Amino acid sequence: MAIPTFAVTPFQGVSGASKNLNAGAASANVEILPAMPPDANPKLRQVRICNLSLTDDAFIAFGDSSVAAVLATGMAVPHGDVEIFTIGSATHIAAITAGGAVVLNLTPGGGV
Repeated sequence: MAIPTFAVTPFQGVSGASKNLNAGAASANVEILPAMPPDANPKLRQVRICNLSLTDDAFIAFGDSSVAAVLATGMAVPHGDVEIFTIGSATHIAAITAGGAVVLNLTPGGGV
């Protein structure tokens, strides 16, 4: 039986587009990408998230300018971790922590 092969495109960030999101016990959000044109491919709308904290996890949510992160339902980005998310039509990311403070470095781009 042949082993299937998959094409993987390495993540390529948009030069000069990285920004930081400072999060604490209250939810904070920031715009990561402008609204998507109706004919755009949502698979190309990705963001690389690096949790720069050495001790605190972040919990995130994606949405529009009113998005808020909630500890109980947010996706965890562990301290020191790097994750890549496909964000579809979302324009903003929100983050919160259970305690302490984190800085999330956000880089829009595409690939895995």
